[in-house]
Amino acid sequence: MVVFAQFAAARGLIKPGDPLDQNMVDLCRDVVEACAKIGDGYGDPEAGGNAGEHIRAELGEM
Repeated sequence: MVVFAQFAAARGLIKPGDPLDQNMVDLCRDVVEACAKIGDGYGDPEAGGNAGEHIRAELGEM
């Protein structure tokens, strides 16, 4: 969740270096999943997956 903490700090929601609270973590995960669901319809499983899988891989495990 480092990138999301950086976004939150840049917008003054938390101080730089502070962790996100659980509500913010849950919100970030919900946003990632909503975006990934949109991306699920784009791509080719035989060519390496779809956009949703890529979004989850990049942003889902932080």
